[in-house]
Amino acid sequence: MLLPSFGGYSLETLPYLTLPYLTGVLSMGRYADPGSGTSSFSVLLGNAPHLDMQYTIFGRVTRGMDVLESLLDQPMKREGMFVM
Repeated sequence: MLLPSFGGYSLETLPYLTLPYLTGVLSMGRYADPGSGTSSFSVLLGNAPHLDMQYTIFGRVTRGMDVLESLLDQPMKREGMFVM
C-alpha cells in the first residue's frame, strides 16, 4: 500500500532487516500500516530495541554523530507521540 507523503514521494516497504536499532541507525518512517513507507525517515540518537523488526533500516551514521547529538541540547516540544 502506498500513501501520499508531505514530500510527494511514496516508497515500497522493504523487507525488515535483522539489524538492531542502535544509535545512528537511519530508517524509513511509515504510518500504522507496515506497507505505508513514505519519504519520512528517522535517525536514532540512542538505542531502541523496541523498534527492532518494526521499520526498514536503510543506513547508519558513520561520521558526524557529534553533530546529531548536539540536537539534544536544543529546546524540544512534544506533540502527541512526536518530539520536535
